[in-house]
Amino acid sequence: MNEKNLDYLQKQLFTLGFKDKLNNVLEQAISKELPEFTIGLNNRRKGETGGFDHLRYELNFSRSKKSDLYFLNDYEVGLRKEGDPWPRVQLFDLEQHHRVTALEAYNLLSGRSIYKEIFREKKEDKQNLETERPDKTSIWMKLNMDVTEAYGYHPVQRFYPEYGYMLEESLSKYPFISLEDAEKKEGVLKDLKKGKLAEMRLDVNGELVPVFVAANPEMKTIDIYDKQMTELRSEDIFPANEKDENQQSQSKNASVLQNDQGLPSQLSVKPWEQDEHSEKNIVSRGR
Repeated sequence: MNEKNLDYLQKQLFTLGFKDKLNNVLEQAISKELPEFTIGLNNRRKGETGGFDHLRYELNFSRSKKSDLYFLNDYEVGLRKEGDPWPRVQLFDLEQHHRVTALEAYNLLSGRSIYKEIFREKKEDKQNLETERPDKTSIWMKLNMDVTEAYGYHPVQRFYPEYGYMLEESLSKYPFISLEDAEKKEGVLKDLKKGKLAEMRLDVNGELVPVFVAANPEMKTIDIYDKQMTELRSEDIFPANEKDENQQSQSKNASVLQNDQGLPSQLSVKPWEQDEHSEKNIVSRGR
């Protein structure tokens, strides 16, 4: 047995969040000199509503055809959320998905987003006929839990810096308590970037409400839930502002209706001018 290879693989498992739980079965599998093998681990985590979510990790190894070295290729995760009738399953390729950890895999399968640093290849230089070394960049990743691909896994959505998601700016739009403290704020940002639910307190009309917060890069905002994991919307958090906006909107609509025929003056705009104006206001989302 190649001891250096075994030591490297055990350190890799530790980095991925499996600690030393699989060390013995990994050593036994390598000692059998199999061309490829799979080892597994069952785990559970406390869910959002107080119960437990059950996880199954299956790690796939293969032996190099040119040497006696073994490599961890990918691992499959099965998650059964509390109350869900069907398990959620995803295969994580360690190269393609940039070494997603066991905890990050759980958070992704729970429907949340994570923030990862990746390498992005540069375009080929046609004059020098050489490809420059790839740059590092940070992206948000999320699984599209609504659909599955041909192999039964969920497509991975990636949101690059050009997409324009600003997590801190999204947090600043809501009256959270204690975010003025730099250390606490840093901890909240770290949890959200790992895909965790951050426990915070929100000022709603002078009342401090305990809430869970999750990053939502796709919609360029954050998701806020109460302790029962019911989503809180803007009208729940800013009821006074919503009422004022509705009153202003009603006053504006009433003034528009004041003309000789009792019809809004905007109706004098030609239909094709309305279509052209509408097309200019269409907003497209990139990934």
